Amino acid sequence: MKFEYIEQEVNTLDEFIENTNLQVIPCSQLEIDELESLLPYKYKLPKAYKEFLLYGGKKIENLFRGVDFSYAMAKTLIENGYRDIYKMLKPWDPNVELPKDLFVINEHLGSNLTYFRLTEGDNPPVYFWEEGEGGLKVAEKETDTFSGFLKKRIENYIKIRNIL
Repeated sequence: MKFEYIEQEVNTLDEFIENTNLQVIPCSQLEIDELESLLPYKYKLPKAYKEFLLYGGKKIENLFRGVDFSYAMAKTLIENGYRDIYKMLKPWDPNVELPKDLFVINEHLGSNLTYFRLTEGDNPPVYFWEEGEGGLKVAEKETDTFSGFLKKRIENYIKIRNIL
């Protein structure tokens, strides 16, 4: 399968896991459509993110360790109306309101979250917020693109696997 946005990242990972028993489990198009149907009216998932889901959104052997940005994580968060995200942000921003175009791909231990905006293109920047002072306005841009975020995760994964 050819990808427009994540081809290089997929090739890097495929080359690394070739001749291993490491699992890559994609999402079906039906699952992606279901996830997209949970978004507020008029919003669509970015193409780069959909490519990731089609490649290995359910499982990419231990890639999700530490920063679980799997399909299951995103789906659980949005199905729960970002309840845990509100709880996490409330101490730092008592009047917290999440923008309608916010899409959270990871929440970790009630202290940080990773997200992108559905209005920032087909390969959007990825942002990181960690508990501290202020709400989402103090979030930092982790990478300029989702494909860059994926590349960073894959590089870290390969580095750790090579050490072990």
